[in-house]
Amino acid sequence: MAQIAYHISRGIPLWDYPVRKAAVLYLALEDDYRRLQERLYRMFGTDGADNLFFSVSAGNLGNGLDEQLQEFMKQHTETRLIIIDTLQKIREVGGDNYSYANDYEIITRLKQLADSYGICILLVHHTRKQNSDGKFDMISGTTGLLGAADGAFLLQKEKRTGNAATLEISGRGQQGQKLYLIRNTETLLWELEKAETELWKGPTGPLLERIAEIFSSGNKTWEGTPTELCGYLGVDMQANALTRKLNVNAGRLLNEYGNSKQEKPFHELILQIGDKENMGAGSENGQVARQILDEYYHGFQERNPNLYVFSAHIHMDEATPHLHIDFVPFTTGSKRGLDTRVSLKQALDASPEYQLPEPQGLMSAKSYKNKVAKPLVQKLKSLVKTALVRCFEAWDSYYRLNVTNSNLHRENEGLRKINEKWRGRTKTSVRKTKIISCSVRHLEASR
Repeated sequence: MAQIAYHISRGIPLWDYPVRKAAVLYLALEDDYRRLQERLYRMFGTDGADNLFFSVSAGNLGNGLDEQLQEFMKQHTETRLIIIDTLQKIREVGGDNYSYANDYEIITRLKQLADSYGICILLVHHTRKQNSDGKFDMISGTTGLLGAADGAFLLQKEKRTGNAATLEISGRGQQGQKLYLIRNTETLLWELEKAETELWKGPTGPLLERIAEIFSSGNKTWEGTPTELCGYLGVDMQANALTRKLNVNAGRLLNEYGNSKQEKPFHELILQIGDKENMGAGSENGQVARQILDEYYHGFQERNPNLYVFSAHIHMDEATPHLHIDFVPFTTGSKRGLDTRVSLKQALDASPEYQLPEPQGLMSAKSYKNKVAKPLVQKLKSLVKTALVRCFEAWDSYYRLNVTNSNLHRENEGLRKINEKWRGRTKTSVRKTKIISCSVRHLEASR
């Protein structure tokens, strides 16, 4: 439970599944703070989460818990998950009547609270010791518990003393899943070994893509009539058809696009050197820019093996040369679903040279800072310094070339004027020569 709470509070994907970052309340009612702190330190080191809240005590249903949760929600409106560990700790005093009606009522009351605030309540409960043909029939108590809940997770170890387990998932509107997990004995984290099936996603279509594009770019809310919405989206369809379409797909829009971080199938990179004043497409410098962009493109794939380039063009038909690179980010070796899948984050993570690694074991914060963080910071500073030096050298060379070009231009102008002066003198000399020649011929004729 602590692992789920931490990942959601930090917005970090869990087992390659994306999560929506939100505040989390974890009622660890079978723990004390010392044991909870020790376990969290082994799991995540010193990395804290500002919006992860813990409590090791709480009231019972009908005797304080309802008011406590409502007050917490008023103070922390960004909360989207409450974990209660365990059900037995919050049952009403004297609520040992394990009838179907009683179990159903308990879950219904918690579900009403969750629905009223638009949150998820994850309730931890124990299983029976004896096996059952139906896996979820092993949940302790009557079927009223599962009947009132939206879904259930069932975690079972293969051996009581082993570290391998399966997590089975079932629920309303939820595709059944079975995950095979391994518990890391050093960090106590559950790691995904494989998933039995890949989650199915229906086709989005241009309408959903358009809505996702608009409302993921910062416009989180919109008010108006269905007809006005058709015009705002720029779609050619009847207002009532749009209303029905949105009603049917409201859940998908929230789940798949609610965090505005849906995975794009491809990305485009546009690079330009200088501007039209100093790197115009028709100038000599423009040709230099073209050579630089061409060289950058030919080394791009080698430098980024997990970014598959499927299209690249250098445009010389506009004011300034620029390069378009279209690529698909991918990763291999996925533990669930397809071995090769589209993922920009994991494609970039595949080159971890300049990323901070996870702390090893129980490494202290001071040791991690001195042995890992500081060397990486120095390396990055050295790279930045080298880049700045090269940048200033390039600008210095550019300035010197401009000065030399100006000097040559002035010298050329001077030579041109001298040349024109001598050309004029040459013409005068030619005319005088012709006059003298004519005079000589005239004297010879007169003799």
